[in-house]
Amino acid sequence: MKDTTEKKVGSLDIGAYRINQSYGDTLGSKKLISHVVVGKPAKGRFFRSSTADENSIDVFVYEDKIDNIFYLVSPEVAEVLGSSTRAVTLHLAIDRANNPFFIPVPLPDANGERNSWPQSLLGAVVHARGAWVRIESDKSAGVYQLYQAQGDLQPPIWPTLTMNELVGIAFSGRVISDLDHPKVQAAQGRI
Repeated sequence: MKDTTEKKVGSLDIGAYRINQSYGDTLGSKKLISHVVVGKPAKGRFFRSSTADENSIDVFVYEDKIDNIFYLVSPEVAEVLGSSTRAVTLHLAIDRANNPFFIPVPLPDANGERNSWPQSLLGAVVHARGAWVRIESDKSAGVYQLYQAQGDLQPPIWPTLTMNELVGIAFSGRVISDLDHPKVQAAQGRI
């Protein structure tokens, strides 16, 4: 019977070419952040949110509901667009694959109140500062239900990029800073 553990084929030592199980660590590559999503976490997606105050920012956004894309809007343009924009806090979060994303939570209205949807979303963001959580829409209750992971999950590895860099990536090509922007013209019925 032939020995199947034999390493040599002719004069070539195949064992010298065997890939090590941790080969990815030795390739000298680093995952670059080239895409940062803006939106609520998908159903079933566990996430953590940053505890650092500098990783949250209040901004105006315009949501293209057809394409499900958020645009960053300057305060001057937001004044003109009025209710077409929303004032939100972007909260930096990260999923289990260490992909950063922003959760936009609408700010309170002029009376300092939020309806139950953004209030429950904010509660999830706050809870996610200390634990892995996921949310699910509960239409009968009018809230996002919060579920905490029960396993001993690894802590998140936060990106080394600054908040400005992450926001720049998230809204790359999607900044509305003047009234000539096509989204402004469409919202005003000019095109």
